[in-house]
Amino acid sequence: MNTPDIITINVYRRAERFSQTVPANWLGLYYSGIKRMQVYRADGRMLCDDGPETPPHLFLRLPGMRCRFEFGRDRENFVIAFRLPELTRTPDGSGAQLDGVPIPFRVDLARAEAEAMRRRFQELVDSFRSQLPEAVLRAKLTAAGLLGAFLTAPRPTVSTPAGRLRELIDRDVHWEKTLTALSKEAGGSRDHLRRLFRETYHIDPGEYRRRRRLDRVMELILQSDLTLKEIAAEVGMAHVTHLYALLGTRFTETPAELVRHYREARQK
Repeated sequence: MNTPDIITINVYRRAERFSQTVPANWLGLYYSGIKRMQVYRADGRMLCDDGPETPPHLFLRLPGMRCRFEFGRDRENFVIAFRLPELTRTPDGSGAQLDGVPIPFRVDLARAEAEAMRRRFQELVDSFRSQLPEAVLRAKLTAAGLLGAFLTAPRPTVSTPAGRLRELIDRDVHWEKTLTALSKEAGGSRDHLRRLFRETYHIDPGEYRRRRRLDRVMELILQSDLTLKEIAAEVGMAHVTHLYALLGTRFTETPAELVRHYREARQK
């Protein structure tokens, strides 16, 4: 994923009543001073109608959304306007997604979290305004980190079928069972569990399993002296050609070149 291309960063501390259409992606912090805040999706549906009791929170806005707000004298809020191709609307237009993963428009903060976030945003403002190359890069990386706060990936739990399937996939460290068998152990059919898994984790269980297998292969290439044939057997592949095909989905180098490159680097 690219880092956010920051257009401008501002902090607002004046009382104000205003209405506007969002012209660019916004990432920000509402710290204090909200009297009334109404936000509408691009299709006109209301997203929120907040008042003085609204807790401090991070927020995202996408172009075309509309905001009506009133702030008091104790106002303090920060706004980063930026471009990022990976941040888009969900297919149904009701939400946001980052690199295909659905994310919320708001993340509420406890008071201690809000105070720490306030300092972080102020440092970001100072860095970007300096316009020194290293400071601007620091601001971009900080903004990317702030977007990470919106990724509320569920932890695996055995209380749901999708969680049970993920746990079973993680435990099958030698890839001895098929997804159909693992789905049955998790309490459902492969197709049903596939749908639930995608809804919960935003990835197909087969793709999740493939990524874990590739990660294990690279771990063995970097940290062991096993041959490619032995690595293939370790990850449940009957033929080394299957290992070559898996590595080819990510790397342009041949498996032999990967082994030579990483193991020679390890020995230096």
